[in-house]
Parts: sequence; structure tokens; C-alpha cells
Amino acid sequence: MALTFDDALVHQVLTGSDILLMPSIYEPYGITQMYTLKYGTVPIVSSVGRLDDSIQSFDGKTGTGFKFAFNERKSFQQALQNSMACFSDKSSWERLINNGMEMDFSWDNAAQQYSSLFQDIQPNH
Repeated sequence: MALTFDDALVHQVLTGSDILLMPSIYEPYGITQMYTLKYGTVPIVSSVGRLDDSIQSFDGKTGTGFKFAFNERKSFQQALQNSMACFSDKSSWERLINNGMEMDFSWDNAAQQYSSLFQDIQPNH
């Protein structure tokens, strides 16, 4: 038995899942949560590093997943309860999935955001 990374298997697991749980201690720049959003899988993430930046907590209308404070049991339980309540409401769950799938993590979008930022901070703008 060989333990190797299998890109096709990762794709199948992520697309076949309803939820991805990422209880990371440290996540300087995770991309798994971005993949899950595009695949229609809802991320439940610890609010650390890039996970905190890239996932917005779902409030019934806006947001892309659920977040919890790492190492805080009650926060983790609340995130799970919120996700299960949302899952049981078909229209809310579909809205959450669509919110995630509409996120644009492309290089073109990143370049446009950087360009706008640089223009905003230029003197005499």
C-alpha cells in the first residue's frame, strides 16, 4: 500500500462531500477551502490565518461557510449546530452553496484588486 497524493481522489472526495471540516491550528495560505467552495462543499473552518480571511460566516443570506475559534469547544459546537440547522433548510443550504461557488479566487481578480488598492493609496488620487 502506497500513501501518495492522488489529485483525482481529492477531487472526488471534495465534490462528493456536503461539508469539509478544517480545524487547523495554523493556516498561512490554505487553498483547500477555496476548492471546496467551487465544488459546492461547505467549509467549517477554524478562524486562523487565511481560513479566517477567505471564509465568511453564513448569516442566512450572505457568507460562504462556518467558522469557529480554534481550541474553544463551545465555538466548535456552535459552528456544527449552525451548519446542521442550515443543512436542514434546503433554501438556506442552496444559498450558502451558491454564495461559495460564486467566489472569484482567480489571478485576474486578485490583480484587479491589487491595482485598485495601489490606485487608492497613490498621492493626488
